[in-house]
Amino acid sequence: MHASMLRTLLLACLAAAPLGSGCADDTASPDDGGRDDAVDGADADADADADADADAEVTDGDGGATGPLTVVVTAYELYDLAGHPAEGATVALDKPGGERVEQTTGADGRTTFADLDWSLGTAAVTAALEGYVVRSVVNIPETTEDLAVGVGRRAPLEGTVTVSGSALNMVADGNSLTVGSTAQGEGYWGNGPAWTMTVTPGAPFTIVAAERHADPTATGRHVEYVIDHWLLVDHAAVTADTALDLDFTDAVTGTAVTGTFPMPLRAESRLRSDGVGWIIGNISSGSGQLGFATITDPSGDRNTVVYTAEYVEVTGLDPATDVSTSYCVMLNTSYSCSLQDGYPGSGPQDLELLDLPQVTSPPSARAYPLHDPIEWTTWDTGVTPILMIEDDLGTVWTVRAQAGDTRLIVPELPSIVDPADLLGTGVVEASFIVYRPRADAPSRWQTYACAAPYVLQP
Repeated sequence: MHASMLRTLLLACLAAAPLGSGCADDTASPDDGGRDDAVDGADADADADADADADAEVTDGDGGATGPLTVVVTAYELYDLAGHPAEGATVALDKPGGERVEQTTGADGRTTFADLDWSLGTAAVTAALEGYVVRSVVNIPETTEDLAVGVGRRAPLEGTVTVSGSALNMVADGNSLTVGSTAQGEGYWGNGPAWTMTVTPGAPFTIVAAERHADPTATGRHVEYVIDHWLLVDHAAVTADTALDLDFTDAVTGTAVTGTFPMPLRAESRLRSDGVGWIIGNISSGSGQLGFATITDPSGDRNTVVYTAEYVEVTGLDPATDVSTSYCVMLNTSYSCSLQDGYPGSGPQDLELLDLPQVTSPPSARAYPLHDPIEWTTWDTGVTPILMIEDDLGTVWTVRAQAGDTRLIVPELPSIVDPADLLGTGVVEASFIVYRPRADAPSRWQTYACAAPYVLQP
């Protein structure tokens, strides 16, 4: 998955929090003994899963019932779209019929399991590499194709330096403040003038900052924010932690657009009846937030979200490749989003939103055994399901089934992974997502819907 996409999603969740819409952010949950109790702060979520969705779909082969399965593991660093062969990864294979074997990848990231008896059913693969998100692919049918599995670097981002300071001349010190940049790193989203972010050293960057506050006229599904200030600051390369104050006296003017985007098609969708619209634009390979919705409302027939948005343009960025906008409808801790290239657009947007999947097992938010069957119903055809197991620092384990599946079982971890170290000793939270990839870039999600959170008991 594109690394900035889920960071964008997280920030959209945080932005909606004043409306009473939460997200699967464990910082608000009580201490329960799980790994998510260890760290307080912003959820770095699937930044740690940087492009770990680059695994190819497997297809039915035309060979006999017995044959090999070659697994190719690629390691993705944060913000690295290309990846590199994951030498030394442990790959656990649950064969058709249930037997488990483990092998280690070579310098090319490959390992081959011989003589699988596909007449006994499907297989499951789990890849683990120290410092990376554990990755499982389940319900694998008979295939003569290589199975590509991507493992993304876990948060936090290494090799960055900190830039921090205060925002001067804010309209009100309690307002929301976002600070990010065109550099790889992590941005800031919070309240008040103090801020801190990280950037990769050695290259110049542009800082993008915004001050916002909720308009008191916002009620129900009428969402309204005021953008008090935008600020763009060009900065020379840094090689060590740097102190810097931002002065909103030098604010720039944003561009306002109005438009609409469609709700999910199903008339009975909870998103159509109760969801809240949201838009956010971001730099695809950096941490800067370039656009926000200022007003969103459902149309009278609930078929579309009607919005006003505002954004700033950064010199040197190509909107077609360097900028993306998420159009979302959110309902409590669940959401549906479509990621589109470019700045927030005017007029009707030609995009699709998936409906929320209905998870039937677990039946509630109470703790559910990790390795019991997870079952669901989807209202959209051909979507791929993925379970993302999380702590406060980010995603720690993902389990992907096949497009069209309605059931999965989380495999056991490979022998090199200590379950208590990965998951803690209490419960963990998970998000269940269905998605469709981009037609021109199968490693990137185009549209996705998430039902969250679910509480799992290892």
